[in-house]
Order: sequence, then C-alpha cells, then structure tokens
Amino acid sequence: MKNLAHVTGSLFGPAMLSESPTLSPADPFSSTLHYGKENMTLADLERVAELRHNLLERQTVYSYCASYYGKWYYVLTIPSIVITTAVSVLGAVWPYDGDAATAGRVTISLLGALATVITAMQALFRFQSRMDIFYTASSQVDGMVTRLRFLTKYRMGEKVSRNELQGIISGIEDKLNEVRTNVPPIPNSLWLAGCNEEDRLIEVRSRRAQFLICPVGKSGSSSSLVAPDPDSPKASPKAVESSRQPS
Repeated sequence: MKNLAHVTGSLFGPAMLSESPTLSPADPFSSTLHYGKENMTLADLERVAELRHNLLERQTVYSYCASYYGKWYYVLTIPSIVITTAVSVLGAVWPYDGDAATAGRVTISLLGALATVITAMQALFRFQSRMDIFYTASSQVDGMVTRLRFLTKYRMGEKVSRNELQGIISGIEDKLNEVRTNVPPIPNSLWLAGCNEEDRLIEVRSRRAQFLICPVGKSGSSSSLVAPDPDSPKASPKAVESSRQPS
C-alpha cells in the first residue's frame, strides 16, 4: 500500500463538495477551487478518495483475518470443551471392575491427552488473541472511514476548509500508525484473500449505487435520489491497483 503520508497530502472527488466550486478568476485556466478559507485542487479531492479506498481495503483485510483466525479458534475450542466434558463424565460413570476397567482407563487417558494437545495448540498459535486484535483493528479503521465519509458527503451547508480536512487526515494517519503497531504481521496468502474479498465488495457497492439512481422518466429527465459514489474504484482504477501491495 502506498505511503500514507503521500496519500494524505490531499484527495477527493468534485461531487463530494458541499457547494459548487468556482475557478480562480485570476487564472481562467487554473484548476484551483475556492472552498472555505483555503484553496483546494481537484488533486486534493482525488487523494482523499484514494485514502478512503485504501482504508476500506485495509478494513476488509483486517476483517478477513479476524474471521480466519476466529474460525480456527472455534474449531479447536469447541472440541476441547466436548472432550474435557466427556473425560469428566466417563471418569464418573465408567465401571472399574472386570474387563471393562482397562478399556475405560485407556479411553479416558487418550481423551485427556487429546484435550491437552488441543489446549497446547491454542496457546501456541494464539488464535483467540489474533482474532481479537484484528476485530479491534477493523472496527477502528471502520471509524476512520465513517468519519471521512460524513465529513465529505453528509455535512449540510458547511464548508470544509483545506486546513480542517488536513487536520482530520493527520489524525487518521496517527491512529492508523497506532493500529499497525498492534496488528501482527499478515501472511501474503491472507492479504491476497482479503484483497479478493474487497474486490467482490467493490462490485456489490457499484451495483447498489446503480440501484439508488431513479429511472429516466417519460420526459427524458432523470432525478437521482443518491448520486453514485464519486470515489468509486471504477472512476480511479489506478488508485485501487496501487493499493494492492501489503505494507
């Protein structure tokens, strides 16, 4: 994934602005936009959109890793509980006289040894702790994405200055660096699987965005309830491809 300091320099799409931008009168060919007290360029808006794509991908990867480790945790925990309970029950009800005594001792010993091996595997691979870490990281990244989305798309009648946006992005960078220090290394296989999951989610988001567009009326005019996501990966495929490297 690209360096976050480079990404946070500036980013967004023009559809995210609360008001229609105007070109600088001093230079009719300038791409500078007057927005708030500071000037924001289209490059700033595109970089914010790229940041949101990177955060969404990282969130999906973290969530996929949490599900992966959680699956293995439950695969080992549930049999361990069943086997431990069976050992306790068999130890209480198994007859210890006659020919069945030896078979009972062997069975209970084998079950106890199996439960010990499973418990040792849980302690060795630490599936539970990794699951909790990745779930927490996914929740934190989701909060960053939500804050960025509300700032750029859902603020009513308020101007977003470049300084305010840069301050929020700098806070996201600090939180993301903190998250990365707590997250264990991600194997390449899990990272690629998480990226494939994000690709499927991108297609789902694109279809849902299309469903939010009202059909064209008989008069030929169309009215959109909700405009398509301006930072859709289809609008900036290079930004998506550039984030396909694990960091």
